Amino acid sequence: MRLLATLAVLVSLVDPAHATWRKSETRHFTIYTEGTEIALQKFAFKVERFDAVLRRRFGISDEDVPQKLTIFMLPNAGSVAKASGRLEEPMVFGVMAMRRP
Repeated sequence: MRLLATLAVLVSLVDPAHATWRKSETRHFTIYTEGTEIALQKFAFKVERFDAVLRRRFGISDEDVPQKLTIFMLPNAGSVAKASGRLEEPMVFGVMAMRRP
């Protein structure tokens, strides 16, 4: 169930008019968005930095990364429901709203 490993992220920087999915691969994450390349790269940097802080804080080794976590950057809860295929009961496993600078 790869869906259980998927983190749906609410991002205010996503432009809903885009039809092209962009992808970013980092050491620990695979991130998809229909938003801008700049928003994607900024988010990828922030999520890797957050991962490093958590690993350092809890003493988790960075040597063995068994599987990357997939993150979908989506503009709103309706998009999360649609992407999960459960329109009547959206299953959101993680939500993070980012403020515009």
